Amino acid sequence: MKVAVLILAHKNLHQLELLIDSLRSDFDIYVHADKKWNIPINELNSKYGNVHFFSKYDVSWGSSNIMLATIELLKAAYQKQHDYFIFISGQDLPIRTNENIMKVLTNLNGASLIKYQKLPRAKWDLSGGFDRMYYYWEHDFNSPIAKFAMKVVRKFQRIFGLKRKLYPMPAYYGHSMWLTLHNDAVKYVLEFLEKNPGYVKRMKYTTLIDEIWLGTIVLNSPVKVINDQSTHVNWTDGPEYPRTLRGGDYEPIIEVFRNTNCLFARKFDEKVDSNIIQTFLNNRI
Repeated sequence: MKVAVLILAHKNLHQLELLIDSLRSDFDIYVHADKKWNIPINELNSKYGNVHFFSKYDVSWGSSNIMLATIELLKAAYQKQHDYFIFISGQDLPIRTNENIMKVLTNLNGASLIKYQKLPRAKWDLSGGFDRMYYYWEHDFNSPIAKFAMKVVRKFQRIFGLKRKLYPMPAYYGHSMWLTLHNDAVKYVLEFLEKNPGYVKRMKYTTLIDEIWLGTIVLNSPVKVINDQSTHVNWTDGPEYPRTLRGGDYEPIIEVFRNTNCLFARKFDEKVDSNIIQTFLNNRI
């Protein structure tokens, strides 16, 4: 089985390289580094044989550029015709050994893993997710003036009930952006985007569209999908949301992994707790 790991990264180069080193013996790796992050892309591409670094987009929080960076990674990885494509961040770590990751993927029998709910999603604010697309948002701009202007536009939209039209889809879905897609799903997504260029254009000036755009395409397709997560994220315990994992988090997370299809966990930060990173890497199940 041929597997690609697609990574969106924006900080902590040493930590990113630990992640890469844990995977590169068995997987092809594609990394998009935030354009604002000054790292030696050419040097890194020369250092690793099967790791491919890109740095094309400013991937600020909430920006639709996260979608564009993901598409860039997908197109690059799809050229090699992998069986599976795993989406993670540079702050994730594999909890299973590479061998056991392969076993989980084999047992999926060609299905993709996406943890999803049809919109409107009860636990999401902004009209269950739809307001992320109905209104104009400022995250695609760097200029303070442009950001302010978009906030003013959104305020008038709300006052006068002016909603943007959605791109015509049978249904919209909210989902974790850290998902695992089979080749059939990626093929469908790339063909859909080629035939429907207006879809990506319509997702500009939205907010947090990374949790909607990709799954919505896949879940409106005929490909097989299992409603389950491939990356475990702790959204409940804080103090950050999601929680930055620390000492004491290892055993609870391992118990989660014994009973799920999860492959990775997030998020880790070497500047918060570097020891927990080595604990997880040295004790993969």
